[in-house]
Amino acid sequence: MRATLLFASLTVCGAVLLTAGASGAGPLNENGVRDAAQGIEKVLRKREKGARPEPAKIGDREFAYIRANLISTFYHEFAHALIDRLDLPVYGQEEDAADVLAVVMLDYQFGGAVVEEIAYLTAEGFRDEALEREDSGHDWIWADVHGPEWQRYYNFVCLYYGRYPERRRQFAEDTKLPVERAETCEDESALARRSWGAVLDRIKGTGDADGTIVFESRVRKGLHQRSAEVIRGEVERLNRFYTLPSLLRVTVRRCGQDSPLSAFYTSGRSRITICTEYISDLNRRAQAASDL
Repeated sequence: MRATLLFASLTVCGAVLLTAGASGAGPLNENGVRDAAQGIEKVLRKREKGARPEPAKIGDREFAYIRANLISTFYHEFAHALIDRLDLPVYGQEEDAADVLAVVMLDYQFGGAVVEEIAYLTAEGFRDEALEREDSGHDWIWADVHGPEWQRYYNFVCLYYGRYPERRRQFAEDTKLPVERAETCEDESALARRSWGAVLDRIKGTGDADGTIVFESRVRKGLHQRSAEVIRGEVERLNRFYTLPSLLRVTVRRCGQDSPLSAFYTSGRSRITICTEYISDLNRRAQAASDL
């Protein structure tokens, strides 16, 4: 009787795992399959560990920076969604109008030390972008639909300070708001609240039972998942107080390294997308700041 050797081979990332048995021994049993799978997992973990360095630990201060800038960016994109879904007129650049709502929403949604921390760290985010561009030696792309980073920085600082000038005097000093600009900030803030406040009043309600803003996340672990939970929290907060005329979807996902966008609103799909690459970039800036 001729004995036949049966080989079951599994190839993973170039590693071959062999299991052998005689023809009369029957098929590979459950324990054999489990051992093979565990062997494959060990190979994968070893290769992955060697290929990817462990991410730097995210401290409280670093994550606060990420959280603040994510929140402000989310409300900026929410403004684009409102302009589209409510067919709002925009007098000027839409990107400027979206920046204004992002500031207004901070005082609507937060208070006390929380809103102050978000404001400081959001301003820091605009400042970091401006300094990074200067260090790179690249001039601003003047045809861009967004305003220059330094202008966005001072507009943000002015509008936030202008809401409560006496209470936020220290904020204006810390962010080096020029005295000449500070004189107009209270009026600028009041105009911003009247303009966007009327829009928010249109969608104010007790909130839909299921919510008219739907959150979706395509990330499952680490910093990206933790950051996605920040956006989920803001979606839940909006659903408690506002009802949109139609569904708005908010997604956190990978956009691709070649994507020039950090976050964007897609009109035809009524969707806000927050890119994980943006989260990673915020983390890079936060880590760089902590090393100074």
